[in-house]
Amino acid sequence: MTIKRTKSFLALTIASIFCCTPVAFSADAIDIQSPPPQIIASFGIFDINEGATVEGVSQNPLLPMSIVDSSGEAINERIAILEDSPHEIRAVSEIFLDEFPEKICPDAEWTQPAGVTWVMDDLQTKTSQVADSTNQRLVSGLKNPGEFLLSCFVDRNYKFKQKGQEYNLTALSSRGIGFFVADITPPEFDLIINDKEQRKTVISFKESPPNQPYGKKTYDITFLGQHFSPGYKEMKSGVLRGQLDLKNNVDLTDFEKFPQLYFQKEVQFLLKVQAQDNFKVDSTSWEIVDQAGRALFGQNPDNIMFPTDRVFIGRQYLLVKSTDKAQNFIELKIPLRIGVEKE
Repeated sequence: MTIKRTKSFLALTIASIFCCTPVAFSADAIDIQSPPPQIIASFGIFDINEGATVEGVSQNPLLPMSIVDSSGEAINERIAILEDSPHEIRAVSEIFLDEFPEKICPDAEWTQPAGVTWVMDDLQTKTSQVADSTNQRLVSGLKNPGEFLLSCFVDRNYKFKQKGQEYNLTALSSRGIGFFVADITPPEFDLIINDKEQRKTVISFKESPPNQPYGKKTYDITFLGQHFSPGYKEMKSGVLRGQLDLKNNVDLTDFEKFPQLYFQKEVQFLLKVQAQDNFKVDSTSWEIVDQAGRALFGQNPDNIMFPTDRVFIGRQYLLVKSTDKAQNFIELKIPLRIGVEKE
């Protein structure tokens, strides 16, 4: 006879299954997640490899377990959940019952509450987190997207008497599931503007407050610098807040409190965008465009100087766009005026 071991249970080594009397088996394979009742129906040790019984008592009867969602439906395949969103997962097993299962041993009784351990394996970082609990529930609101394995291991001591001898033993139960945490947050970034006269401006796009559930995410746009006044003599700062979604097109001309940028001619500007994401940044770009959306320079210019003889008509914009691997994106449209003379 063979025993089928699923990937969810590689961490659990089982040498024997608790039995009561010798029984015959005809099945070719036994799934340790759901052992048939007759396997654990009598005293003695059943040798899984040989199919024989020996004298004595096993230390670890194995009780089947299911992991269910908040609606009580069993999870039998890989699932997807949203990052930062509460997701209730519950382990269901006879090991949590008030009374010891009679089909295993009619006269046995529990001697302590169940000890529950949840193990979370992050397949990206190849790290594990272990959490002990006094009940069989786990609520997870994970911050980092990617592939995970979640396993539940339970042990509970019990006792029974046989032929005047008292035995103190341990029952086991376990189960595991795989799931994917979906990224629902666009990249964050800092736009840094410097000029050769040591003036600096920073415009930042951040989720704030961080790690809010879907539908309740908001962002802050903070700005601080000297390039918000024509003569560059006044430092301006502020914070703007808006509703954060998977795909965001934010036009700062819609915010009355956002002052436009001023780029003087014959002044060299250095532009840099630093983007980061809780999953992976896919691409980041920036460009200066006119009112019709036509690019005035090439994409991602890091060194700009506007010549005196070049005429710019109407309003210009500085566009910054960043996309992550989940195709969430932010496009920030910053009002810009080119050609302001020095005071």
